Amino acid sequence: AEIPAVFEAMLVAGVKPIATAYNALLLSAIQLPAEKSEVVSKALDVYSDMTRRKVSPDSVTYDILVGLLASRSLEAASSKKELENKRLRFGGMEEPGKFMLLSHELEHAILSEDDRLDHAIQLFQSSVKYNKAAYSPETYHQLISACAQAGRISEMLYLFEHMEANRTVPFAATFPAMITAFASSGDLVSAVECYNEYRSLAIAHDGGQATLHDRLDAHVYASVINAYVISDKIEGAMKFYKKVVQEEGALGADIRTS
Repeated sequence: AEIPAVFEAMLVAGVKPIATAYNALLLSAIQLPAEKSEVVSKALDVYSDMTRRKVSPDSVTYDILVGLLASRSLEAASSKKELENKRLRFGGMEEPGKFMLLSHELEHAILSEDDRLDHAIQLFQSSVKYNKAAYSPETYHQLISACAQAGRISEMLYLFEHMEANRTVPFAATFPAMITAFASSGDLVSAVECYNEYRSLAIAHDGGQATLHDRLDAHVYASVINAYVISDKIEGAMKFYKKVVQEEGALGADIRTS
């Protein structure tokens, strides 16, 4: 609560805020206890004020906003998926494709309108244009995962390549999201190539290199098996599973697909 008051006092005193002050205000808005949609709205209000006063965002501003918008997009997609599962299980009694409860239908409509992925990508592109793209591994992971979940493959690839070009060490969880996205789009070859990329990084990590932030080997293996299943290649899934169990032993046997 102190940061907004100090910021307001600066404005009253006629001091023009700089990007650092706006970044503090953004972080303050994000940390306030509120619904995620309200937090996003407040953060975008801060950004609008920033542009209105012709204060140029810095790389930290972009990282905060893009990360927030991407995480909101992921949350909205997850909530929509839950609602769609309920519609499949319980809906369609009065009319095909209809939700059983009106509240679910309204919630689905609100979530559809609240998808912030387009805005996140626009901001990312602006940061690249103005040479202010210095993103954290977490922000890359959130934005790549949001694109993967939305089936936006070309943007997902562009972001991953940008992350690699900036020598940012990726989170392991980025890879299952991409593998599933490739398979869902009918591109099993790219899904397997993505796995091979993770495998190369994991081998280098085993050798002491800082190529991955963490390890999620079993999750990655499960996503590859799932990719074969999605692609109707059950024999390929079984072959891959047997290979993993032979190479990894107990870890391979601990694979869970969902």
